[in-house]
Amino acid sequence: METTPATEDRGYRLFGTDEDIPFTESPVIHLPAFEQQRFDWGERIEARCSVDQLQLLQPLIETMSDELGLILVLVASRNELLKEGRYQSGTPVSREWLSSWLSGPLKDPLEQDGRCAVWVIDLRPGDGPRQIIWDRHDRFFVYGGAQGVRETLAQVGLTEQPLPPLPTPHTHRYHSRFDNAFDRVLSMPDWWVYSELRDEDAEL
Repeated sequence: METTPATEDRGYRLFGTDEDIPFTESPVIHLPAFEQQRFDWGERIEARCSVDQLQLLQPLIETMSDELGLILVLVASRNELLKEGRYQSGTPVSREWLSSWLSGPLKDPLEQDGRCAVWVIDLRPGDGPRQIIWDRHDRFFVYGGAQGVRETLAQVGLTEQPLPPLPTPHTHRYHSRFDNAFDRVLSMPDWWVYSELRDEDAEL
C-alpha cells in the first residue's frame, strides 16, 4: 500500500487520488459499515467510519474488562525531538480513565490527523474484544467477542456489508494545528514506555 505524507490543513486525514483527473485528491469518506473477516489464524471484525470515530470506539471499550493497555503508534513525527515509534502506557488503565482521556485534548487530533494509530488491549480478556486497533485509515480491527461486537456496531448505526479496498495511492494529512497536542502528550517520559516501530506498523 503506497502512502504519501502531506501537510495541508483540512478536516479529514485520508485522501485518495482520482484516476480520471490527474493531480487531484479528495477525502476518503467511509460509509459506516463493518464486515466479519476469516483467516487461517482465526477471525476479526473490520469496521470503518470517517467522522466521530470515538463514537464507534467508546462503546466497544465498554465491553472490555476494566484493566486495559494503551499503545499509540506514531508513524510520522513533525517534531525532530519526538521519535516515531510505539508509545505504550506504563501501567494498566481503566475503561473510565481511557474514555475520559480519549475525549480530552487528543480527541480531534486522533480523529482528524494521519500520524498516529491507537491500540487498546484487554489485559483480562473475557467475552468481549481482546484487542482493538484503530488505524490511520479510519479502520477498526476488532479481535475477539465477535457476536457482541456485531451487536454493538449495529447499535451505533453501522451496517454489516462487504468493505471496498482502500484507494491506491492515497495520502495522509498531518495538520500543523495538532502538533502541540501530540508533542505534549507523547513527551511524558514517566508515563510512556517507548519502543521502535515494527515493519508492519507502516500499514496501520
